[in-house]
Amino acid sequence: MYVSKQERILYLANPKSASQATSGALCRMIADMRRFGPHHNYPNPAAMHTLQIDLEAEDWLVVTGVRNHFNTLVSWHHHYQHGVPFGVEFIDKLHKGLLGPYFPRHDQLWNYMVRHANRIVDVERLDLDLNSVLAERGLGPISVPIAHATAQRKGRPYQEFYDDELRAVVEERYKEEMALYDYTWEDL
Repeated sequence: MYVSKQERILYLANPKSASQATSGALCRMIADMRRFGPHHNYPNPAAMHTLQIDLEAEDWLVVTGVRNHFNTLVSWHHHYQHGVPFGVEFIDKLHKGLLGPYFPRHDQLWNYMVRHANRIVDVERLDLDLNSVLAERGLGPISVPIAHATAQRKGRPYQEFYDDELRAVVEERYKEEMALYDYTWEDL
């Protein structure tokens, strides 16, 4: 979690949503933007009390990122394989605690931080979306560099990692959340 009291911006670093690159770019641009707690920390009441921040106040921008589900799952797999091939079994393990608290529900990838945010940036349109949010504070433009890209993918599109059955499982499992963010198979 990253905070700028001067600009009244709170950035919530969602896993696998270009959060390392985004937080770095924000910290370089905004003089008082600082990390508070772990990188993927969420705005729990104790943290907000310590920071003396009222997130209900309308003037705070609480920003987080989301990413196409198909792309995100490939990235999770490449970072946390644990000997499980990419497929339904791996996705089930995500939601059974393999990756801690990030997956509280079996049909969501993004609820962890999104429920606290009032501005959401889409990784597939990161610079455009982030600049739109920053413009609300008279900041920008910003360009977020690619960082920590999944090297094992070697530039391959996420579609190459799916067969028809797995694609159908992902579309069914995450259909409500994918519709909310207007994500489709053909996004990239």
